[in-house]
Amino acid sequence: MREILLAMNDWPAAQPLDTTRLFLKPLSVADAQEMSHVLGDTSLYRHIGGTPPTLQQLTERYTRQSLGHSPDGEQGWLNWIVRRQDTDRAVGFVQSPCFIPANPVAPKSPG
Repeated sequence: MREILLAMNDWPAAQPLDTTRLFLKPLSVADAQEMSHVLGDTSLYRHIGGTPPTLQQLTERYTRQSLGHSPDGEQGWLNWIVRRQDTDRAVGFVQSPCFIPANPVAPKSPG
């Protein structure tokens, strides 16, 4: 079953989610420009290390990430840009990895 899922690259796709204050929009390459400003604050990296990504780096990263899976189909992921409901302004991002168990269990049929 694992091989079938991997062969099909049948990973779930990120769906829009919203709360009273925030809206999670599935990541797209078009978000790179705005996110380069959000992620450009060097104080964000004080404790985690690294440096702010350039626009080119984010564009390349978002091109890969917006596919929702690695080129070999072994890894899947969901990515969202977090936006404020009142201004539609980007304030961050959320990432979630997806896994296919090594030995998936088929659902039991009722009865």
